[in-house]
Amino acid sequence: MDLLSQRSRVQLKDLVELGDLVQVKNFISQENSVQPSAFAQAKQNLLDEQKLIQEDSERCTQRFGTELINNYHRAHIHLCTGLHDSNVSCYVNTKYKVPRMLCVGNNGKTETLSSKRSKNGAVKKLLFDCDAKVYEKLPPSVWHKGPLARISTTDQLSCTDYVEHPVFVLSRYDYKNIYHVLEDVVTTYESLLVLDLDPINVELVIWDDFPYQNTLFQIWKTLFGKGVRVLNETPFERGICFRQSIFNIYGDNSLLSHDVNHSTSEFM
Repeated sequence: MDLLSQRSRVQLKDLVELGDLVQVKNFISQENSVQPSAFAQAKQNLLDEQKLIQEDSERCTQRFGTELINNYHRAHIHLCTGLHDSNVSCYVNTKYKVPRMLCVGNNGKTETLSSKRSKNGAVKKLLFDCDAKVYEKLPPSVWHKGPLARISTTDQLSCTDYVEHPVFVLSRYDYKNIYHVLEDVVTTYESLLVLDLDPINVELVIWDDFPYQNTLFQIWKTLFGKGVRVLNETPFERGICFRQSIFNIYGDNSLLSHDVNHSTSEFM
């Protein structure tokens, strides 16, 4: 014979999930047909539930809390320093199968160079007067996508003026799939946390060649206080250098990719 009716079981389950042991005890004491063992079982269920919540909280803290940021700072790799104070360094999170990397360059600039390999006959470059030697110091799985693959060395880094605020160079993973767009948003937020930057003081520079006149692009316009610049449409004037430029973590290597084992089609 069941100790509790079906209705009572549902009510008891709700109280247990709320985590209020006093209410659980009071509820059971009002059930005349309940034996003392029912309260003991309900109490144990509550303790088991609280233990699971605590374990999930600790796991969450290790993967997504302060520890996530600390993991980047533990592997801060200096790549190079040049004659004109150019320097490039990267923060690498190695807690994943594919390392996740955020890189920062100081006193560099963008330039569009002619290229026979490019579809439009030109390729964008990030120029620094130091040799980052990305190919030697970082595994291909880390640097081969995004702006970091476009870093080049120059002996003539002539700057006529500087952009004093931080410039976030974003190479988007996608522009029309909401799931992938949000991956880029998550990695961008993560990058700003690692560098302790407030987006209100940062300018976003769209590096890729994707279209940008769609509804989802409005997300980016709301995030950055210094505005959004599509480099293909509004390039920086020749000779303009950046005090600080940030190269994003590539979108398909985001926290969502690592921790959600689902196909995008499942969410459509």
